[in-house]
Amino acid sequence: GYRQTTPEEIVQIDSTGTVFGLGLPAGLPAGAYDAGDVSPDGATMFLNAGGADFLYEVDLATLIVTSTAITGDIGVVGDWAFNPVDGLLYGGDSADTELATLDPATGIRTDLAVTGLPPSPGFGGAWFTGAGELFLYSNDGNILQIDLSGPPTIVLTQAGPASTNYDAAACVQGVVGAAKNMAGTSTGLPATMTIDYVFENLSLTTDMVNLLAADDLVAVFG
Repeated sequence: GYRQTTPEEIVQIDSTGTVFGLGLPAGLPAGAYDAGDVSPDGATMFLNAGGADFLYEVDLATLIVTSTAITGDIGVVGDWAFNPVDGLLYGGDSADTELATLDPATGIRTDLAVTGLPPSPGFGGAWFTGAGELFLYSNDGNILQIDLSGPPTIVLTQAGPASTNYDAAACVQGVVGAAKNMAGTSTGLPATMTIDYVFENLSLTTDMVNLLAADDLVAVFG
């Protein structure tokens, strides 16, 4: 995270709750950075200050700003979240009532319409799961889950407490995707069926170990 009070710096919190001040990265002006995220591998931090037209990319190993990029107006985005699936930053734009994406490599912003996205005084929290599921928290207390597999669609809305001066974070864990496909390979009898199983590691940072897949074909086919 970024400490806005003196001394302004990057901070890290370990599993015991101890806060470590890491200092102000070289090339990063002190400022009220209130939007951003860390890549799932913990290597890079992205920082934006109150909708200002600057996105800073910080190497957390060296604490050096490695790039500064923005093309055009960044808009009124209260928080940016890193999508581990496509590598883009996402945030809710409260002024235009739309979903904004930001390419950290180029600084180019792209706007996406979301059917049913409610007007909000601000989307102060944004976070992703390891499978690329986006959640937004609105200042008036709405939690929104947005499906990005096609045109952005709200799939869940849950009421929470209204809040200001907050941020959102996620602990992105290893996620396993599984698919099964069954197809016939002959037309005569007795017929032969082929079943393909595909397992995919959707985490960018965690290896899959000790996996067990069970399918009771006898119960299905006799």
